Amino acid sequence: MYNKPEAVSNAINKARAFELWSAIPELRIPPFYTDADSVPRSGIILARSSGTSSGGDDITVVRPGEDLPDVPLYVGYIPKTHEYRVHVVNNQAIFVQQKKRKSEAEQTKDEKLIRNHSNGWVFCPLELDDVLPEIKDAAVMAVHGLGLCFGACDIILGRDDNTPYVLECNTCPGITSPTLLNAYKEAFQSWLL
Repeated sequence: MYNKPEAVSNAINKARAFELWSAIPELRIPPFYTDADSVPRSGIILARSSGTSSGGDDITVVRPGEDLPDVPLYVGYIPKTHEYRVHVVNNQAIFVQQKKRKSEAEQTKDEKLIRNHSNGWVFCPLELDDVLPEIKDAAVMAVHGLGLCFGACDIILGRDDNTPYVLECNTCPGITSPTLLNAYKEAFQSWLL
């Protein structure tokens, strides 16, 4: 409704989103590469075959010593303690969810790295006040940096430095929870009044 097509395009194109975010000094993102020859081989690389898909379905985990596939985007893996989805409307964080593993979900070593629904991860709501301000601030900067009026940012908290890193911004997040739907409704009503 308020997100312009060019801003949505910025968010959908993962490489373009990382390029725009890399120009914001206060925002942390994983290292990213669009040329296989420039990818350092000292750590785990997430090779994205489409560069535009959501949910991580296009990701191949490449460990040191393994051959890199020919893909449009390579992202350095950042070990994490937690992963969040922060919903932002009109430069304000309105709702936060944390990704948690379903207790019965069995996972391969790659599935433990890629936290998506098909790998056994689900979103659990959190109170806004229970989330570090730096995480909410990073989400607001990321949404604004893409030219969006609203979006849902996936952010990890780095295991080694306790720093928030922005992974992606969803312009059409799944809003299946009545509580989340109400948060968006209230945010849009407040914005329009």
